[in-house]
Amino acid sequence: YEKVLNLNKNYESAYVNLGIIYYNNNDFKRASSSFMSASYINPNNPKIYKLLGQTFFKSNEYDKALTALKRAVISDDRDGETHYLLAKIYEHKGDAANASNHIGLAKQNGYSVANVAAK
Repeated sequence: YEKVLNLNKNYESAYVNLGIIYYNNNDFKRASSSFMSASYINPNNPKIYKLLGQTFFKSNEYDKALTALKRAVISDDRDGETHYLLAKIYEHKGDAANASNHIGLAKQNGYSVANVAAK
């Protein structure tokens, strides 16, 4: 993907895929940088903000994770997993009301109880 980006700096999918590789290798700084680059190319892609939120969460940057995931929900409020991730952050921050609200929205939007219990 790096070779592709050397040829075309505006290839959103290459940044996303590179970010996923970094994320899977626990290189959250480089992952977030790749996802941010993708977001500059396509600021309306909720998947990018969801991935960015997950990355910030994994690196204990909860406020940044919250901001990214809220942006993902603005673009696509029917993604149950994004609501679940928001619930996890609110729970971590001690905001039980918002955590409960987003767990409900996660379930309402197809994120199964089994998935919620497993994470």
